[in-house]
Amino acid sequence: MGADQAEVIWSGYSSLAHGDVYGTLSLVERNILETQGRVSLTALTSSPANLFRATDRTVAMMQRGFALLKDRATCHR
Repeated sequence: MGADQAEVIWSGYSSLAHGDVYGTLSLVERNILETQGRVSLTALTSSPANLFRATDRTVAMMQRGFALLKDRATCHR
């Protein structure tokens, strides 16, 4: 996993976890249920495929982080 991919994963899912507009509008599926004037009642959902992808990439990022920690914490003489 390169730095660019890690940053995209971190930024995207962090924004989703914190309710930022970017994550909410780009990473979930939207279904407008009702509209009154300029206000819409919208259901935000995620598919199992999206949840799997998020989990898979998060686990990969954590594994890479632990591998870096192990490598950098080792005494290299």
